[in-house]
Amino acid sequence: MKKHARRSKPTDATRELVVELSALRTRVDEATQQFSLAVKAGIDEILHAMTHDGPETAGHVLPEPAAVEKMVIRLRLLADRPLRGRAKDLKRMQDLVTAFGEKVLSQQ
Repeated sequence: MKKHARRSKPTDATRELVVELSALRTRVDEATQQFSLAVKAGIDEILHAMTHDGPETAGHVLPEPAAVEKMVIRLRLLADRPLRGRAKDLKRMQDLVTAFGEKVLSQQ
C-alpha cells in the first residue's frame, strides 16, 4: 500500500513564496511583452524606411544587394530553427533586428 504524505499546514513563509511566485509570473509577462514590443518596433522602423517615400528621402541608405541577400539568408536560417522560446532564441532575433537596423537606418 502506498503511504500518502501528510500535507502540513501552510506556513507564513509558504504563503509569502506563493505570493512572490505569482508576482514573478506577472513580471515575466510584462518583461516579455516589453521585449516583444521593442523588437517589433525595430522591425517596423526598418520596414518603414525601406517602403515609405523611399529610404533616400528619409536620409537612409539601403545596403548593397549582396548585403541584402545575406540578410535574407540569415532571416531564412532563423525561420528554419524551431521556436523554443529560450532567451538565446529571443536574443538572436533581437540581434538580427539590431544589425539590420544599423545597415538600413544608417544616416549619411
